[in-house]
Amino acid sequence: MSRANFSDFQSVYRPGHSTETALVKVINDVISAACQQRVTLLLSLDISAAFDTIDLSILLGRLMSDFGITGHTLNSLRAFVTDRTEYVGVGTARSTILILY
Repeated sequence: MSRANFSDFQSVYRPGHSTETALVKVINDVISAACQQRVTLLLSLDISAAFDTIDLSILLGRLMSDFGITGHTLNSLRAFVTDRTEYVGVGTARSTILILY
């Protein structure tokens, strides 16, 4: 996988990065903001398995209606959860590609 596909702040699948380094970054950012008397909001979503179990149109609708997520944020989430594919690979063998909706 190419490094160019990752955000500078993404820790997963990168050498020298882990959950611990991600947590240290978040804590540092919160402390820095507090020292500067800035308001800090931390939103943490674990949606890794959400794609397999729910209707994505319902998820996106609830994010908009119940949580007020709109605009660029909603569009980014929509792009992240739609038109995705998955497969299992072992060595050079790959399963059939499954299109996720």
